[in-house]
Amino acid sequence: MRTPRIRNRDAGSYADRHAEFRGSNMYGLWRGPNLYIAWSYNNHFPMVVWDAKAEAWFHNSDRYSMTTSKHQTYVGQRGQPMTTTQLQALIYAGGVVNLVSRRMESREEKIDRLDREIKEFEEEQSHDHDAVADQAQA
Repeated sequence: MRTPRIRNRDAGSYADRHAEFRGSNMYGLWRGPNLYIAWSYNNHFPMVVWDAKAEAWFHNSDRYSMTTSKHQTYVGQRGQPMTTTQLQALIYAGGVVNLVSRRMESREEKIDRLDREIKEFEEEQSHDHDAVADQAQA
C-alpha cells in the first residue's frame, strides 16, 4: 500500500494510530516490526518514536529549527522526553529492550574485565609477597 500524502497539521492523528504518512518535509513510517518513527526532514531528526515491543512513546526534547519546531507541534509530544542522540541510539538498537540489553551486556563485559584485572593483580601481589619472603629467608 502506498504511503498517503497528508497536510502537516494532520500528522498527529496519523501518529496516534501509528499510521504511515508523508507530509511536507516530514513523514512517519515503521522501521521493522517494532518501531514507528515520525521524522522531520530526512532521518536526522526523529520527532517521536513508538516502541511496540515496550508499548511506549518517546519524544525528542531537542530543538533544531523553526520549521522542525512546527513539525514537532503538529505531531505532538508523547511519552518520555529524550535527546536526538538518545533517540537515534534507541532507533539504531531496534528499541528500548534491545538498547537496555546492550547496555547490560556492556556492563557485564566490564565486570568480567575488572574481575580478570583483580585476579591478575592478586597473583602479582602473591608473587611479590613470595619473592620478599624468599629474600628474607636467604
